[in-house]
Parts: sequence; C-alpha cells; structure tokens
Amino acid sequence: MALAAAIPMQSNAAEPGSLDGVYAGLTLNGSQLDGDITSKTTSNKTDFDSNGLEAGIGFEAGLGRSFHGFYIGASYQYLDNGLGDADLGSSGNWAGKVEADKIWNASVIPGYYVTRNLLAYGRFGIGQIEVSTNPGSGSEDIDTVTYGLGMKYAMTDMLSASLEYKRSTGDEVFGSNEWDVDSQSVLFGIQYRYCMMK
Repeated sequence: MALAAAIPMQSNAAEPGSLDGVYAGLTLNGSQLDGDITSKTTSNKTDFDSNGLEAGIGFEAGLGRSFHGFYIGASYQYLDNGLGDADLGSSGNWAGKVEADKIWNASVIPGYYVTRNLLAYGRFGIGQIEVSTNPGSGSEDIDTVTYGLGMKYAMTDMLSASLEYKRSTGDEVFGSNEWDVDSQSVLFGIQYRYCMMK
C-alpha cells in the first residue's frame, strides 16, 4: 500500500530540468513610476514622483532549456493595469498626474539552478512603456531597456512559481519635450508548462 501511494507522488514531483519547455502564466505586480519631463526650448524640468506601489495583474509567456545546471530562456511580459502613477510638479505647462498605462518587454532569461528545482535568473530585454498625463493630451510610447533578478521554483513537472524584481527605464522626445521614465516592479507569478523540451 505504501508503494502504491508513493507512485503518484513521485510522478507529480519536480525533476531536474522541469522548468524546460514552453510556459504561460499570470503575474501579480506591485509597481511604481518616476521620471521627469524636460523642455528642449526652455530647459525647464518637471519631475514626477511615485505615489507608492500600485497593484495589478499581468501576463507572461516564454520558453527555456537547461544545460548542465545552467538555464537559458526567452520571455514576453505584458502588464496593462496597476503600473503606478505620479504627481507632476507644477512647472510651465505641466501639472497634474502622469500614469503608466501599459508596459511590455521581450527578454533573454539566463539562470543557474541553486537546487534541482530552484532557479536563480536574470532578465535583460527591451520593450515599451505607454504613459499619459491627466489632465493632458493623449498617451505616448517610450522605448525602454528592462533588467531584473528573480527566483523560480518548480512545484511540479507542470507548475512553477516565481518572484522577481524588474526595472524598465527609457527616454523619448515628443515635440519639444524629452520624457525620462523609470518603472520598478515586484512580480509574483504562477506558470503552467504545456510543452516539454527533452
């Protein structure tokens, strides 16, 4: 009876390389936004400072493969709510609030197995932040560089959980104004692997 009970438990246990394959999942994120807007004609700078962490939900999909204790993967992340807002200091024509409406990035994920099913990894990629002002005109897309550090744990052969710190920074000129943005997020994710790579 003990042997019969152990067989299904072993079949659900995570094995080395159990993070290999194609996966998709959801993330819970706490994010904040900071930056400034500089007039190219007057050189006046208007800072915007985060109002604290804002909670949201996002999506991630990717794939990866393990090699002798190391891991290399690629990932696409998309967040479209709870990305942080900041108050604009009154200066020139800028006052009110700036918000991050959408953030996405495509990244390379190098990692190393701390234990047989615990992965420490880094994130290096490019993406965009969509920001808007309230009151103000429409939204603007700013190209960004993304980097981060995280841990991922294989709970079973199909399910994993991750905890990550991520930062996206970028600058863009719109008309006579240069925007600099800095978005920081802490993300907790659950992933389901639906295609294994052996």
